[in-house]
Amino acid sequence: MREETARLRSVDGLRALAMIWIVSFHVLYFLSYVMDPHAAWAFFINTRFNLILQAPFGIDVLFVLSGFLIGGYVFRELKRGRLSMRTYFIRRAARLFPAYLAALALYAVVLPYNLSHIWANLLFVNNYVPFAQQAMGWTWTLGVDAHFYVLFPLAILLVRDNRWYLPLLVAALIGALAVRAFVIVHAGMTLPWLTSPVYDAAHFNRVFDVLYDKTHMRFGAIVCGLIAAYLYEYTSARDVLSRSTGLALSLSLASFAVLAAYLAVPGYLPNIGTRLGGAISTFYLVTSDYAFAAAIACLLLLVLCEAPRSRTLAAWLSARVWYWPAELSYSVFLLNPLVILGTYIFVLHPSAMTFPKAIGYELLLVPFTYAAAALLYFAVERPFRRVARRYTQMKLTG
Repeated sequence: MREETARLRSVDGLRALAMIWIVSFHVLYFLSYVMDPHAAWAFFINTRFNLILQAPFGIDVLFVLSGFLIGGYVFRELKRGRLSMRTYFIRRAARLFPAYLAALALYAVVLPYNLSHIWANLLFVNNYVPFAQQAMGWTWTLGVDAHFYVLFPLAILLVRDNRWYLPLLVAALIGALAVRAFVIVHAGMTLPWLTSPVYDAAHFNRVFDVLYDKTHMRFGAIVCGLIAAYLYEYTSARDVLSRSTGLALSLSLASFAVLAAYLAVPGYLPNIGTRLGGAISTFYLVTSDYAFAAAIACLLLLVLCEAPRSRTLAAWLSARVWYWPAELSYSVFLLNPLVILGTYIFVLHPSAMTFPKAIGYELLLVPFTYAAAALLYFAVERPFRRVARRYTQMKLTG
């Protein structure tokens, strides 16, 4: 168990980096909410920030990790013949609800918008409410996660033979890509995919409501994580990848090439759709999230299997420095827009922006967000998780 835990520390590195990436993005993105939107957006889309502006891919990284961790847990418990749905759902509820309810209460005080639709947050269907009517709009990802948490273990119990798991997961990924392609083509969606609801509300709401926050448009990234978990738990992938230098190197290079290719496309520029052309623009929108997720899942598998040429990356991602940023990631996710927007509105009052000032805001607000999240984590999230863990352990041993 200790060896397995040590090996999975690389997941902490990925989770921590993805969340830091997203928070850094929000520091710049939310300027358009508090400044002149045209001036803020012109500054925001400066290509010097290209890597930060690609942070929505960080959401795909988190979905991959969600699929891998939950899938890995379910697969291991099934192999041991002791999967308890009661234990599973109690621990998931303790993980999600207490901190979420505390954050919703804070939201109602600090940014009390669309509170009449907060019922959708409590039912985890807020990602199917039009974005303009959503409360705490950034929590749409919890809707996607909650649907996965409920449906996956129930679906997997219906499949008695584990030899069907992989074919069904591959079919699900193909289906996810087909659904995404159909919706994008049918809706006539093209780049750019990113804008601000303050700068261009009509385009933002259309992108968000059609493309961005719906479970049926995002679940393929989770499936990529599930496939990696299956290969890790049920197959000889560990032995094969740890011994085959050529295969491991080829997969690593291919994965990094995919990541670099999609990160190189500035999908946020107003004229990017015209520059690339309709066909390429559509291809990018259809494939970007799932190709990025597949590449991350492949690298995660290589790292966990201790494949040759991946051990340096594994050591870096497993460094202890990532443990607390990863552990705080859920509380950071819940609070970061509240902290950033609250600081802008009530304290900083940003106006004209410069590159050095933007870097200063990053250096101030990212650590401040993690400090605020630590309060939520230690006061609410961790105590409830510990109670749930002790309760379910008592039930298992009682």
